[in-house]
Amino acid sequence: MVLGSGIYFTKGMSSRFPAKALIYSNYRNDRAFLNQITLQQAAAGQFAELGAQSSDQPVEILIWGDSHAMAVTPVLDELCRRFSVRGVQATHSSTAPLLGYVSNGAYGLKEHSPAYSKSIVDYISQRHIKTVILAAVWKNYGPPSSLDASLTSTVQAILASGARVYVLKDVPIPGFDVPRHAALTVYHQGDPAKLAIPPDKYRVDNGDFEFIFDHLSKMGATVLETPLYFLNSNGLYDVVRDDKALYRDSHHLSVEGSRLLVPMFEPLFRPSETGILLDR
Repeated sequence: MVLGSGIYFTKGMSSRFPAKALIYSNYRNDRAFLNQITLQQAAAGQFAELGAQSSDQPVEILIWGDSHAMAVTPVLDELCRRFSVRGVQATHSSTAPLLGYVSNGAYGLKEHSPAYSKSIVDYISQRHIKTVILAAVWKNYGPPSSLDASLTSTVQAILASGARVYVLKDVPIPGFDVPRHAALTVYHQGDPAKLAIPPDKYRVDNGDFEFIFDHLSKMGATVLETPLYFLNSNGLYDVVRDDKALYRDSHHLSVEGSRLLVPMFEPLFRPSETGILLDR
């Protein structure tokens, strides 16, 4: 009993692990902006705030999506703060950013999701939001053939409001607990950088969606090539980089992982490019 209590109160006797292994293991706590917006909040226009906190400042950017949208929000908040932009976050787990779509996932809004989505599009139009970012695990919401119409109508509705629309391709999904595997690799004196994953699985999971992204581009949306920022010089997708875990579990980015996307998002904020500051 004494030994068991000692292990419990020392959190597993963490001192027996190398310091770097513990650092990797702690990335499971590297999370932020896990905001579950309810139907009632969406209907009232009550979304999580990003960047500039002055209520006198108009909302210029909105990110809409599921838990993968939550995972990229930290970098958007950082950029909003840097450029003094006010943004909002409209996110709910397992709930697609699609008009008229019923998200039946375990954590989704289910029969409430169509009303929730309509409230978000109404907010975009009424508040004259300049930039809307859509992010989701697209493959979780049905085959491309059934998703095409929903995504097309959603983008059309947002474009009709006068907003610019950016659609994120989903991040590479490792399929294993990155903090745990990185920590165990260090513990066994291995190199966590070798946990990088080949792009073949990403192509299998997401390749059939390319025709939708091409269609959206022709409509006037901008498709952002998220996976490119995880590629290393060997043509593999990093899950660890510069001794930092890029994921907090098997598929959600860590806060550090979201920061890889600064070069992707930064042009949205620059006056010289088609970003949210262009009209200033």
